[in-house]
Amino acid sequence: MYPVALIGSDISARIAAAALRLAGFEHITHSRGVSTVGNNPGGSVPALTLSANISRVLAATGQLDEVVAAANLPNREQVRLARSAYLISELPLGQFTTDRYRAPLLNIEAHTLRALLGDDPDNDESLTQLEREHNLVIQAEPALPWCPEGYHILWHRGEPASANANITWLGKGCVAWQYTTPTHQHTVFCLPQTQTLDPTHWHPSLAQAVQGAQALPGVHEADVREHFYEGNVAYIGAACYPGSWFYREMFASGAEDAWVLSRMLENYEDDIADGLREYERYRRPRLRKVVRFSHMRAASYLQKQSYQRLLRNVNLAFSSRFMPEIAMQRIDWLYNYDCIRGFR
Repeated sequence: MYPVALIGSDISARIAAAALRLAGFEHITHSRGVSTVGNNPGGSVPALTLSANISRVLAATGQLDEVVAAANLPNREQVRLARSAYLISELPLGQFTTDRYRAPLLNIEAHTLRALLGDDPDNDESLTQLEREHNLVIQAEPALPWCPEGYHILWHRGEPASANANITWLGKGCVAWQYTTPTHQHTVFCLPQTQTLDPTHWHPSLAQAVQGAQALPGVHEADVREHFYEGNVAYIGAACYPGSWFYREMFASGAEDAWVLSRMLENYEDDIADGLREYERYRRPRLRKVVRFSHMRAASYLQKQSYQRLLRNVNLAFSSRFMPEIAMQRIDWLYNYDCIRGFR
């Protein structure tokens, strides 16, 4: 196999290294890159939610058992009103999700996951240098997370909560997410840039998070990269799309990219260009669909009109309480996607 270089130290790059080794690539140079987003405990993505489609990739690379041991398995997904904490919607996670999708949904600290997936790269070669010495360079350099125009993201890390649930708090034109790892409860707020984080807008159980929240960087109007490769440089993960808090599982979607790319490079060993072309053909439609989903969710969660918020809440409550199977089927396409079965 020809020499391959990786740029970036996020989980996409680390999983790519493992997938490439499984595909038979022995000469792999791993350069750390320059971005720190999501690459340290204080970065923009301090903790991750790994959905079933990501867990399957970790299982294929032989890394899932260690990750499960260091992660939290939430038992339910809730949607609540921001001020009253009224429960609008609740769907099962935990063992139910594991059985349904044949893989678990996990919450884990970002620095813990990176440590489990491999050592930090110590190579500092530039893209130009790597291109001269390798047949292919895989760029996984993370971009800043996406948030809607005119909004900003605030994050707080507190102590572990007693309720083992992933919770979405819906306010008037704002939203918050809570999810718990084995060591901390994380609370992420998204609110208009013209609005301060007022504790009276949120339930008293969020008071500590409101007081301790700090601003996180982000970008606006992000879209999927037009091409997933240029010459002998391929892009995976956040190098293709920066990810969205409205579907935070996207922060780990580069694991799918890494696996599919490694399989395509193995299948088209004699022609790198064909392998890259097939990689883009399979991955770009999937990512565009996920991005549309996250944008639609953002528009729904940040609704400011009272009438529209009422309709949204009624729909969420009705579907989860009276038609839970239909509610689950609406997200099956996200979590049931199996790039392992299609690209062994």
